[in-house]
Amino acid sequence: MNLMSVDVQKIMDLIPVINMMLSGPFVIAVAMYFLWGILGPASMAGLAVMVLMIPANSCIVSKARKYQVAQMKLKDLRIKMMNEILSGIKVSTLNITIKILTVNYR
Repeated sequence: MNLMSVDVQKIMDLIPVINMMLSGPFVIAVAMYFLWGILGPASMAGLAVMVLMIPANSCIVSKARKYQVAQMKLKDLRIKMMNEILSGIKVSTLNITIKILTVNYR
């Protein structure tokens, strides 16, 4: 169930990303056009910074993905342990209830 909720969250996060991928270049082009009108060639410095940040962004995303996978494994382990504990509590409660009922009806 934990993995399913993570998958649903990823699908929900994907929709704005697709929108940004489609409209992002257009927005950047329009912004660069207006900045060129105001700043002239100095606006290329902003474009250079955006281009230079692409490798840094991909590095950060890959590290975050690695940490998220490790975190999901730990969460799944925790959920399995809690399920075992709750199952043990159910079994012991059932055994005690059966013992009480069999003693009362003898």
